[in-house]
Amino acid sequence: MYILHLFSLLWMLPLPGLSGKPPELVEAELHRRRIETAQIEWTLVPPANDGHGYREALHTSRVAYGDVIEVYHGLSDGRGHVEASPGEPFSYSERRLLIKDGEQWQYYAETPGANVNDIPERHMLYRNLRDLGFEPTPALSAHPTWYRQPAASYDPAEHHEDRVTVTGHWDNGMSVRWTLDPEKGMQPVRVEMLSGSEVLGACDTEYEQFDGLWFPKQCTFSHRGSTTVTISVLSAEFNRPEHPKELTPKDLGMVPGTQVSHTSLQQTAWTGEKLIPLIDWLNMAEAGEVDNSAWDEVVRRCQSPTGLGRYPKVVNDDFLGLTSVVARKPGLWEDYTRRFIQRFRLEGEQIDRAWTHLKECQKPAYAYLDEQKSVIREAEAERAKVAAELAKIEADRTKPAANPAPSAGAGTKDETSAGDSPQERSAAQAPDPTGAQPTDNAEAKPRAALQEQLGKLDERLKKLYEPIERIFEEKLKPGLAKLPTPAQIDAARVRESEPRRIIRPS
Repeated sequence: MYILHLFSLLWMLPLPGLSGKPPELVEAELHRRRIETAQIEWTLVPPANDGHGYREALHTSRVAYGDVIEVYHGLSDGRGHVEASPGEPFSYSERRLLIKDGEQWQYYAETPGANVNDIPERHMLYRNLRDLGFEPTPALSAHPTWYRQPAASYDPAEHHEDRVTVTGHWDNGMSVRWTLDPEKGMQPVRVEMLSGSEVLGACDTEYEQFDGLWFPKQCTFSHRGSTTVTISVLSAEFNRPEHPKELTPKDLGMVPGTQVSHTSLQQTAWTGEKLIPLIDWLNMAEAGEVDNSAWDEVVRRCQSPTGLGRYPKVVNDDFLGLTSVVARKPGLWEDYTRRFIQRFRLEGEQIDRAWTHLKECQKPAYAYLDEQKSVIREAEAERAKVAAELAKIEADRTKPAANPAPSAGAGTKDETSAGDSPQERSAAQAPDPTGAQPTDNAEAKPRAALQEQLGKLDERLKKLYEPIERIFEEKLKPGLAKLPTPAQIDAARVRESEPRRIIRPS
């Protein structure tokens, strides 16, 4: 815990190191350093004159001492996600970043691949929300820039009637000036970047208390007097007992078998617990030692004509854009609640009540899962084993015969062009019956038995998860449905009738 506490002292400051700083600025920074764990829901509105018009992007930031996860959910109406190439897989998938131990994991939701970069200078840019209000620009975080370095010198603090001003100077002739509010934890209500007396960039901040700590509610950034970016905090939780003390790749939601490109390792696969060489995973999957069906399903759906991420999602379809598994997974209820809040533009107390209701529903659900964990784990492990055995039989049935004699209607070269490498075999989703070996009755019998066994296990798991699904359907959903006002419901319907937009993220 002592080491974790040291990490918590390092994560925040845009201006690291306290030496030479006026005590008023030190007090401001120490107030923010009290945050050790956090979950922050926030939106970003870029300039409306950038050619795309008004739009609001929805984000989540999670903090656990030195670990950070930032999620870009897309536009707050659920219609626009990260754009790569319209109509191509993953173009509108949710982007999730994990910054941990000098590595940055990048994963697009419901896709078959991810990447890890252990070279900080090459990390994808993200916004370190823990610095919010201390910096004069909305610049993305990656590696230290000159205005994040300690000022070379500071002027003595100036005390006014209800404000304190602290000015620091860099060696390049630029200055930074913080205006602090003693009534709000000495937090900066305005910070300016100056060249001489000219204000080049500024940030004006409104504060609210979250869990007893003053934290920005809204930051408005400007350049030479013109507004550029507005960041608004919808809700924030700090230092709660239920917050995790560590964030890991598990929190990104990758399925076992996800293929991960690492800057310092050979091609790898995510097992659900760790990275191993991809070739090892593929060989184990082919031997029926691990279940690769979840990854196969992701690939199958992505290859379909309306595959995952090809088009912007509509927020109220399929559990507000989530798959049906959400009813069985209380951890996913958080995302369901977040999307519900955004769909109806809940505000203030409504948001607090939504998150409180979520936790009230999750508590008995987690208690039940903890009570039944050994039974559920056993059933799921048995199902995975049977599914792997069945997948192996299906794969054997569809292997081409050795040197098949040419005949009318026989398979052509194109029909088996998926390749011989394990990687290519793993992605081959559509077996061609014309190239398959004949199946005898001896093989059909165990195949039918496995299918029957799989059906029984699915029914067993369905019964085990019924209490969880009832909480979701009969408590969580109806409770949330009571929160929006008639005006908010009508406004949501109007928004959802509008044409979909294609917008690049800011």
